[in-house]
Amino acid sequence: MSQEPTRDASSAVLELLAAGAPADRLTSLVDEARHRGADAAELAELERAARLGLSISSRWERHRQRESGLSTLLEAARDLGAVHQPESALVQAIARRARLLLGLDMAYVCFPEEGGQADEGGQLGQGGPAGRDGQGAAQVRVRASDGRIATLDVGLTLPVCQGPGSMAMTDPVPFWTADYLTDERIERSAVVDEVIRAEGLHTVMAVPLNRQTRPFGVLHIAARSVRHFTADEVALMSAYGELAGATVERARLLDRSAALRESGDAHAKMLQLVLGGGDLNEVAEETSKLLDGAVRICGSDGVVLATAGEVPEVEWEHAAAGALDAHGACHPVPLDEDDMWAAPICTGTVDLGTVLVHPNRPLTDNGVQLLGFATQAMAVLLLLENSRAAIAEGQVRDDLLDELLTHPDLSPKKIRTRARRLGVELDGPHVVVVARPEEETPARASVWAASYAYRKSGLKSMRHGTAVFLLPGTDPGAAARALSGELAPLLGHPVTVAASGPVADPAGVRHGYQEAVRCLEAMTALGAVGRAGSAGELGFLGLLLSESHDAEGYIESVLGPLLAYDEQRLSELTQTLEAFFEAGASPTYAARRLHVHPNTVARRLERISELVGHDWQQPGRALEVQLALRLFRIRSHLVGREPEPS
Repeated sequence: MSQEPTRDASSAVLELLAAGAPADRLTSLVDEARHRGADAAELAELERAARLGLSISSRWERHRQRESGLSTLLEAARDLGAVHQPESALVQAIARRARLLLGLDMAYVCFPEEGGQADEGGQLGQGGPAGRDGQGAAQVRVRASDGRIATLDVGLTLPVCQGPGSMAMTDPVPFWTADYLTDERIERSAVVDEVIRAEGLHTVMAVPLNRQTRPFGVLHIAARSVRHFTADEVALMSAYGELAGATVERARLLDRSAALRESGDAHAKMLQLVLGGGDLNEVAEETSKLLDGAVRICGSDGVVLATAGEVPEVEWEHAAAGALDAHGACHPVPLDEDDMWAAPICTGTVDLGTVLVHPNRPLTDNGVQLLGFATQAMAVLLLLENSRAAIAEGQVRDDLLDELLTHPDLSPKKIRTRARRLGVELDGPHVVVVARPEEETPARASVWAASYAYRKSGLKSMRHGTAVFLLPGTDPGAAARALSGELAPLLGHPVTVAASGPVADPAGVRHGYQEAVRCLEAMTALGAVGRAGSAGELGFLGLLLSESHDAEGYIESVLGPLLAYDEQRLSELTQTLEAFFEAGASPTYAARRLHVHPNTVARRLERISELVGHDWQQPGRALEVQLALRLFRIRSHLVGREPEPS
């Protein structure tokens, strides 16, 4: 075992460490001792003390570098996350901070081009355009650069090859090379090599910018000399990449939230304009302000209905081709030239016209969405104008439905005749829908209800703060949801909608209305305010709410396929299902009750799942099934019992 260094050697090393002397000063102690003629034992002890001192100094230096790196990383986090800024400015700040973090010469950030997004495995797709070197490869675009001296500028498009960026996106961990142009691991690309030479770069590190665990971009840091990175430096840049990726994602979420708020405000403003009595000229002016451009509204025949701003003259034949594309796609489309857009004004399959837009700057996705809101407002105005005659007779239509609701004993023949004069056919099945806005907007709801009933060839009336509709159809739930999906966004607040039916004749309208009202009250009691549904969708609650208490219909809706199967095949599935519930949902105990093997019960339960649905053992569904079984058994007992003698 080696001896401990002498007190003099140890003290000398400790004094130098305490004074923060550089590492070469420790090694000079040995040279000085050798120069003054120290013996071999003293030299050996001094060399050992110097080695220990160098080890301590090295650890201190690494610790100091880590502290400095973490401090710089925290400072970067405060700088990047302090104030929300546009994504372009944020990415530029990320590049600048990255370059300063390790004191390198250059940094740049690349994102995949459209069509070249990272796939499920993190690899860049191959859907981008071909690179300038002729290779059909995905593209990345430089979004920010700091420290450039030549061609590596913002907007430059580069092909993706098996270089640091591609490897970082694939793994995804930082990948670096000490000398890019001589590294045989890297697949050569003439375009990238040209840029690297122009910038005079040697060392390059690629750091993935992650969205959760998926990379969506790459940060490159580079030096114009050959340099090697330590494990601590790589770890530091990896942490910085995670921070930068989270910051970009946060900025994008804030931008999307701002866009959603802008869209919501624009939608509300358009709605207020329409419901406040505005005309097409006012809507065109508001659309021009929202999109910062000129707007022209044309009818389906090409006649100009309203204009705001200076729209370039376009031959209608050319605009009509864009209009056809817009109506075919059901959303705004850019025209081939003139920097113009065409957006359809339509409702369902009815072509009401086209709006042409010439923006002063390129339309963003949010701008296209705003244009969609504007076309909705234009469609409502055109519908109101086209249905002016129908609205004029709205009171007559309201009176007809009011009479159906209050006087069910009216002559069906006379009722049908009056309805035909209004363009309503009551011979087919109809559903009754009641809609209650959750805020006081009776005037707005009434105007919209009249238009909706006219478009659906139905009747409407306003009763006790709710809109009542008699609409053609056989599915009350679907009718309720369709009505809610259109009315709630227009009013800008929740609307509770309930429906019943179908009713086959005018005499049943009153009963359908009462059932729909009870369904509405039940939905309110259940906390389903702002939702849409029907009495039939409430399960056994619908049975209780129904005035007719159609137990047989309820049994059929829950157990119909099962009962039909037993009747056709003389099987015992219904009896097995009853025994299963009576045995506490235990197949073994159910088998004992039925005197069959448990495997037989298991096979029957599988068949039951195929007939009534695989969710029949879920708590809510099981309750409905058990109630239907009990009603079926009671009904069978009562129907099959002989009447007692008087």
